[in-house]
Amino acid sequence: MFKGITDSLNGICYEDDKQIITGTMGKFYAEKDYMEITITEVG
Repeated sequence: MFKGITDSLNGICYEDDKQIITGTMGKFYAEKDYMEITITEVG
């Protein structure tokens, strides 16, 4: 799932997903399914 998400954001949030330094995924249980993505620019 992580690879699919990072690939889909190429050219939108960054030039290429090879620029990603670190990533974390987790599973959260809630009444309604959701996805949360946080992008922070460094440097």
